[in-house]
Formats: sequence, structure tokens, C-alpha cells
Amino acid sequence: MDNTWIAMLVVWAIVEFIQFLRKRPFPQRMKTGAYWGVTFSALAALGGASRDVSTFGFLALSLALYGAGAALIYAVRILLAKGWSSLNRKKDAVQS
Repeated sequence: MDNTWIAMLVVWAIVEFIQFLRKRPFPQRMKTGAYWGVTFSALAALGGASRDVSTFGFLALSLALYGAGAALIYAVRILLAKGWSSLNRKKDAVQS
């Protein structure tokens, strides 16, 4: 895994933790973390790019690349959260 992807996940986790402390709902805090993580990663990748590349083209490509990865992670986490909550509801219904 590239260091920029790891940095994106770390930034995402930090921002999501801050949003958790601010008592934001799960999807909203995850979306905010994803935005910050993608922006940070794209700018970090731009900083390490060659001087020969188009700045705006490389930035757009980086945003698309990291945005697609973040969207995939977001979708998987939402599906896992929905599955987990439905399992808890079923377990509560069986116990009562």
C-alpha cells in the first residue's frame, strides 16, 4: 500500500474521531473524514509529482483516484454498519 493511501486513512480516522467527539451521526462523520482524507492525499500526491505534469490535470486525476477509493471504503462501511444493526435488531427480537 502506498504511503499516500495510508496517510489518507490516518487523516480520515483522525477527522472521524473528532467528529465522533462532536457527536455527529455515523454517515456524516464518515463523509467528512473521507473529504478531508481525499483532499490531503491529492495535495500530497501533487507535492511529490514531477514538474513536467499538468498541475490541474494531475490534481483532478488524484482526486478521482483517491475519491474512488474513499467511495468504495465508504460504501463498504455503510453496508457493514447496516448489517451489524440488523443483526442486533434480530438478536434483540429473539431475546425478548
